[in-house]
Amino acid sequence: MTDLQEIIEKAWNDRSLLADPTYINTIREVISLLDDGKLRCAEPTKNGWQVNEWVKKAVVLYFPVQKMEVLETGIFEYHDKIPLKRGYQKKGIRVVSCGCKTWRVYFERCNFNA
Repeated sequence: MTDLQEIIEKAWNDRSLLADPTYINTIREVISLLDDGKLRCAEPTKNGWQVNEWVKKAVVLYFPVQKMEVLETGIFEYHDKIPLKRGYQKKGIRVVSCGCKTWRVYFERCNFNA
C-alpha cells in the first residue's frame, strides 16, 4: 500500500497531477479496494481506531476525476459520480425497497437465515 499512499499524497499536494492517467488510475484503485473491503478509511487496532488519512484523501480526490453520469435502475434515475452498487445477492447484502448503496461502500456478508 505504500506506493498507493505515496501517489495519493502527491496528488493531494499537487492537483495538477489529476490530469495524469497514473494518478487517476491509482485513485480508482484505492476506491476499488474500499469497495472490496480490502482497505478502510478507519480501522480498529489494539490501541483504538486508526484513521488512514491518505485513504480519506483518495475518496476526496475521486470526485474531481469522475464525470457526472445518469444512472438508471428500474423507474429510478440518479445523477452522480459514483456508480450504484450491484450484485447484492451474490455479495450477501440485504437492501430493502428504495434502498441503494453507492459503489465504494463495503458491506460485510450476512447470514439471512440467522
